Amino acid sequence: MSTSQVLQRLYSLDASSPDFLRYLYCLIQTDEEEQYLSSLQGLELVRLVDFLDGILGVAPIVDDLFRRCLHKLRTICGHHAILPSSYILSRDLTRVGDDPVVFGGFSDLWEGTHSGIKVCIRHLRVPEQIREPVEKAFYKEAIMWKRFRHPNVVAFIGVTRNPLQFVSEWVPNGTLTQYVNKNPGANRIGLLLDVAEGLEYLHANHTSHGDLKGSNILVDSSGHARLTDFGFASVVLELSSVLGTNAPEYTSRWAAPEVLRSGDVGNTQEADVFAFGMVVVEVFTGKSPFSESTATVAASKIKDGERPDRPQDPDLTDSVWDMTHTCWCHDPAHRPTISKVVQILRE
Repeated sequence: MSTSQVLQRLYSLDASSPDFLRYLYCLIQTDEEEQYLSSLQGLELVRLVDFLDGILGVAPIVDDLFRRCLHKLRTICGHHAILPSSYILSRDLTRVGDDPVVFGGFSDLWEGTHSGIKVCIRHLRVPEQIREPVEKAFYKEAIMWKRFRHPNVVAFIGVTRNPLQFVSEWVPNGTLTQYVNKNPGANRIGLLLDVAEGLEYLHANHTSHGDLKGSNILVDSSGHARLTDFGFASVVLELSSVLGTNAPEYTSRWAAPEVLRSGDVGNTQEADVFAFGMVVVEVFTGKSPFSESTATVAASKIKDGERPDRPQDPDLTDSVWDMTHTCWCHDPAHRPTISKVVQILRE
């Protein structure tokens, strides 16, 4: 049976049919099907991405089928710069105020409302001539974020296309660094455990954050840390590449040595763990790693094997500091898994 016939057969079956799963696995697991699905255009392409999106709406998030469908959908949407209909927000999206709450190099963050709910709007500033490659990177990340549900991950709401915008849940207490500076009595170990558990969830779902740092961690109304903007570094890198500019240097303070050497996004679990060690420093100092140095000097220090000094805080125990140093191992293979980090912090 050809791939076209398999797909048409799937469209005709109810998801409860015993044949449905057999045909679905056939559709998503071989190179031949990959080539066929990537060649679809027009209404057939729209039907396919909405079909896969519908499957993700009913499949258990830890199921192998869910992961396969999710990554298949991500590949197709990134290739064609398309999104399922459920990702596109209605016109009921309004910015609040005359200025963004944060100005960025390629994007700005706005407070807004959607259907009467307070939201965060990340607006990308993209020249029309380079819109397509940026959309491809942008949509690949949107596919992943939309499906994740965890108390330590900020909820993703949807996308607008004109202009290009990510819309996510509004988290009221600002970034992790802002929060610990405003709240000297904050439970810093508890905040680190929140971050580690959010990261553990991403890693369990075969996703890396890629740009873990205090400004990409928000604190909610209950004082719990929540990850945001994972994968967004890929979009920034694509923008930098197309425009011929350098990616923002400030992220280098958190980057693993292998990432700094390659100049690529740190989309590995090992690089996330290294960055988590730098977040430990942020939480206990309220400052960026190597804050006394420029970003370029900080990057050189990391590549040369130098690491930040131990913060002088009585809540930073020897066991947590020892764990932090293992997160910073120069060899990625010698770093602990984030699950091991979670275990240490819980203890």
